[in-house]
Amino acid sequence: MNYYLVNIFLKKKKKTLEQNILKKNMTIPIIIHYMFRCLNFQIFSNTLYLELQKLILSICDMNKESFGLLLLLLAPSNIIEFLHLMSINNNLIKINEKIETCILKQFLDHLFIDNCIHLNKKDKIILYISISKILFFSKKMYMEKMHHILTNEFINFTYRDLYCIVYALNCSKFCDLPFIESLLRNIYKFKHKYSQNKLLTIISIFYSFNLNMSIFNLLITYTNKKE
Repeated sequence: MNYYLVNIFLKKKKKTLEQNILKKNMTIPIIIHYMFRCLNFQIFSNTLYLELQKLILSICDMNKESFGLLLLLLAPSNIIEFLHLMSINNNLIKINEKIETCILKQFLDHLFIDNCIHLNKKDKIILYISISKILFFSKKMYMEKMHHILTNEFINFTYRDLYCIVYALNCSKFCDLPFIESLLRNIYKFKHKYSQNKLLTIISIFYSFNLNMSIFNLLITYTNKKE
């Protein structure tokens, strides 16, 4: 299936670049969404992703107007799906400057233009995980922005949502103590919801940050009593 899609995509890509056809061209959003949905079945086509990335870079090289049309063509959810694909392909490998400047920063700046107010909770969590896993020069700035946004929304998070945030922190290793304390306080409220293994996992992840917080000590005490 992916083999046929790659060939179809290459033909569409050539036509898009030759004729500069972006308006109402749904090839890119469809491919992004298809690849994102395939992740549920543990399928990731590196070839298809790289061709998609090349196309977006080519559009970026055309002119600002062409990339602006691409941003209008892609829904915020499409951008987040693509960033998640980036996080899989670039996990633990620092992306090059051109990809960061032409794709990553422009996509992120577009999403953060209104502090992600237009994004739903699920999209914000996926975005945070994606930023956490991608290595790039300006990562700290976007992590801090996400921390500010998420801290104000923890009250609406489920215990599963909070566990996803812990996973992202484990990927980024970004130590923001006020954010971590707020996260721990909300996890503590749901402590009875987590299994013993999950609690031990949470503690081990936070232990690596060398924390000296009363709320963290309370969580450790609760976990020890639960054993």
